[in-house]
Amino acid sequence: MEENVTHRKPQKRTYSLNDLTSNNSSITEHTILSLQNTSIDDSYYTKELKEKIYLLHKELETAHLEIEILNTENTDLKRELEKKNNTLQLYKKIGFDDNKYTHYT
Repeated sequence: MEENVTHRKPQKRTYSLNDLTSNNSSITEHTILSLQNTSIDDSYYTKELKEKIYLLHKELETAHLEIEILNTENTDLKRELEKKNNTLQLYKKIGFDDNKYTHYT
């Protein structure tokens, strides 16, 4: 039975602990200097996003209220139209001719 084994060469490190400390500086200086300080940018960006979310949430609430108002108005207009159509049908049944009489709306 054959075994499938891959042999790899050990990788050589390019920097050692001695290399970092040989320039009279500590390891922490190298690691701190090598990283950008993105916490300020991130916090500003996060604050901006939270503010935008808040404003969009308020706009959404306003839109929902407007939809409710429009739905109520639409329902009222449909009822009024139905009543007027019923009245018109009644006038037609009793022979009321719209052209002979003046009506006010």
